[in-house]
Amino acid sequence: MQPPPLSKSWPHGHAADGMTINVPLGDGASATIIDPRSFDDGGPEWVMRYGNPESVRYTVASLLESYDYLLSGNISTKEAIRRLRVLRQYRAAAVQIAATGG
Repeated sequence: MQPPPLSKSWPHGHAADGMTINVPLGDGASATIIDPRSFDDGGPEWVMRYGNPESVRYTVASLLESYDYLLSGNISTKEAIRRLRVLRQYRAAAVQIAATGG
């Protein structure tokens, strides 16, 4: 489980470049999480508060959708916990990559 390299094109590319990781959850399911490495450039939370929210609206919508699905009744609590563990593993891997300069 290795997150992709962080795109450092932001703010010169699309405002949302490098802000998220798409995490495969199995059986074709996936979820979007904030890439913790994006906080070096402010991340989506900073853009929503102080920047141009319009520029990251689809990215933030994807984050909200992923979060809401974990809370919904569409999957069992057991499956939600399994998915949360996978999301945490991807986030931890991204933090580790950042710590080692990767």
